[in-house]
Amino acid sequence: MYNAPYYRNSWKKPEMKTDANIAERLEKILESEDLSMRDEPFLRSLLENFKKYKGLTPRQFGAMEKIEKRYNPANKEARKNWRENFGEERHQAVKIIAEYYARTTYWGSFVERVKEDPDHIPSMEDYEKIVNNRYAQRALAAVLTPAKFEVGSMVTLRANVPWTHAGARYRGKDVLILEIITKGMEYKTYRACLMNNPVVNFEVQERHLKKPRKHKPYKIKPGEKR
Repeated sequence: MYNAPYYRNSWKKPEMKTDANIAERLEKILESEDLSMRDEPFLRSLLENFKKYKGLTPRQFGAMEKIEKRYNPANKEARKNWRENFGEERHQAVKIIAEYYARTTYWGSFVERVKEDPDHIPSMEDYEKIVNNRYAQRALAAVLTPAKFEVGSMVTLRANVPWTHAGARYRGKDVLILEIITKGMEYKTYRACLMNNPVVNFEVQERHLKKPRKHKPYKIKPGEKR
């Protein structure tokens, strides 16, 4: 059993950084045009803490210095080029990924910004984290890659459909493609119905489909009646 009073008495409050120009430095960084969505609220909280407690802890001060270097005027030209040469391809990617995240609980502030401003240009750091991660890249491919199967075509469900998916109970069955769903999906997805029971329809990912099996025509044996 540890001695609670001992631990309470042995804890020392970290020495606060109380430089007079900390508030000035924080306000200057907050004026940056391309401030990332993650940095802005963090810097505002640091500014509030500084005003409230008349200083920052060493860790807070170190974090501020890292962000300050990131938005140093020396890097201003690179950030300016990023905005000027953002391009239609990246704009398209931002809109597609915003639709994907709108179906999840991630990057809510990014989704709201894109809804409010369809031409929103995220910072280089935000673009790398939000658009270039593996999940977002799958969602991007789901929209931009041509569909393997057309609406109205017959396909077969693979044996590897996970049990958590609606089509798992129909593994190996032939289905008819009713609709191609791309928006907001991590993988290209179809709405399909069973060939032998069209009332049953569900969503299935393209990776869980394959071309239908080729059925060999039945040959009548000699002397066999039809």
